[in-house]
Amino acid sequence: MAFYRDQFIQDGLLSMMRNILRFEYQLNNDGSWHSDATVNSKKIEGNKVVCMVNIPNNERTAATITAVRFFDMDNEVAGEKTISLSRTANQTGLIRFDFPLTEE
Repeated sequence: MAFYRDQFIQDGLLSMMRNILRFEYQLNNDGSWHSDATVNSKKIEGNKVVCMVNIPNNERTAATITAVRFFDMDNEVAGEKTISLSRTANQTGLIRFDFPLTEE
């Protein structure tokens, strides 16, 4: 039997979704953060918050998205990860972020 009630989990997911403010990314390991990513959608799916984030094309040549991070409503970095997402010239990136809330 689960310790947490379903409504508590749903309330936590709703709070988490509201607390996600914005995303940034790095290109080609250059060390600089780009803040023009756009959150296309935020929704709750089952036991997770799902964010779809558009990373626009800033290069006229191929580039690799090498890191992403997101900020909470206090404008503090809430999460960060190194990735490797290659794209061709003039190609935007659409990234799906899943933030699960589960009982263990």
